[in-house]
Amino acid sequence: MSARAPYWQLGEEKPSWFLGDLHQRPRIERVPIIHRVVDAGPALIERSASEGAVLNVAFAIFDRWTEINSPSEGHFLERVARGAFAKSIRENLRNIRAILSHGKDLSLGETVLGKIDSMREEEDRAVARVNLFPNVPPLLLDGLRADVYGASFRGASVKERVDYHPKRSDHNPEALPEITRTEIKLRDIGPTPFAAYAETSARIGER
Repeated sequence: MSARAPYWQLGEEKPSWFLGDLHQRPRIERVPIIHRVVDAGPALIERSASEGAVLNVAFAIFDRWTEINSPSEGHFLERVARGAFAKSIRENLRNIRAILSHGKDLSLGETVLGKIDSMREEEDRAVARVNLFPNVPPLLLDGLRADVYGASFRGASVKERVDYHPKRSDHNPEALPEITRTEIKLRDIGPTPFAAYAETSARIGER
């Protein structure tokens, strides 16, 4: 398990499926908007001479157990299943936005970075291609080229499988509760300066 574990960001209220108390386990219900921060690999920025820059984002890794340990959510293992984004991609792609740090950046806020041209699930990750707007700040582009940004996604956890009492295993030696996210309704994706989930990337390429 990574020392820099990813996390779902929630509001101040604990969700209905809060797992902090292992002796009192509430039933799993749908939760508010959450986001996952993931670690980026080498950034690739491609540029078209006539149309500007294109951002290629690998924003989620599938079937990778990750330890979650936070005051707002509790202590458990989590993974995202392949297919979790399929419905969003099929039915809601036009409403998903590409923004920096989910609108938390003090300089850009919820400014949309560009239009999502395509999004798909590959065997082990979910990827998107974003046609960046011409006036995206050069400082952000410089940071992407320098590989200092990670990638992330935000959405609502619609469906999940939960094992409150798993057996001890190599990936879970403490027998922590395990949650597998099987459907997530995406709200936005994009680069972020602080990341924790390995093997994702935010890359710029040719249109």
